[in-house]
Amino acid sequence: MSDDSARLLERALVFSFIAHGVAMLSMALLLLPSMPGAAGTGDVDRMHHIASHAFAFRLGWFPWQVTALSDVLIGLGLVRTRWIPKVPAALTLFVTLLAVVPDQAGQVAWMTRGVELAREGNLPVYLAYEEVVFRWTAAWGGSLYTVAALGWTACFVAGGAWSTSLTVVSLVVWPLFTYVNAGPLLPPAIRPSAAFVASGNALGFVLLEAWLALVTVRVRRRPQPPAR
Repeated sequence: MSDDSARLLERALVFSFIAHGVAMLSMALLLLPSMPGAAGTGDVDRMHHIASHAFAFRLGWFPWQVTALSDVLIGLGLVRTRWIPKVPAALTLFVTLLAVVPDQAGQVAWMTRGVELAREGNLPVYLAYEEVVFRWTAAWGGSLYTVAALGWTACFVAGGAWSTSLTVVSLVVWPLFTYVNAGPLLPPAIRPSAAFVASGNALGFVLLEAWLALVTVRVRRRPQPPAR
């Protein structure tokens, strides 16, 4: 068992694991037909689905707002934990807070003005707005969350709560998230398709769950430092 200073970090990791699991179910059950790149959904069908299922669309985003909170709690837990170096912990928390801004702004805009535009039924106008809010949430927010996750990695490595399994998962999940999240910001020649972004995110979040489980075990098993 780790020392008392890591208690918030342990609980935040478990909370984040649960929150991301619920959010993945929410994406599959409530949001997927409304997402760009989802299999079997054209632009018109996607807009009409949001217009006719506005409550489900808004409800589906709530678990993702909880995941944002869980990421902030991990950042706070890193700062509080005695055996985590303070500078990378503080930088990680700062980047996490930066990520929350475009992510949550995009989600709120999509749930409000986006739903209104979908109900108006003007496809070009809706698609233009969708592109903007998707970029806020997925590209800018997602990319900054990935930078924060690299900060998690640096903190846990420096703190001695690491394993070979975590290295293997990290070498897959962080580059994958980097590519799919930054995709809309890349030049067209190397930009991933919407379908690849959707499938890449699905795989990435499954791997993130494995990463969170593995690092939680390492934190709990880390030897308690001697009292000062």
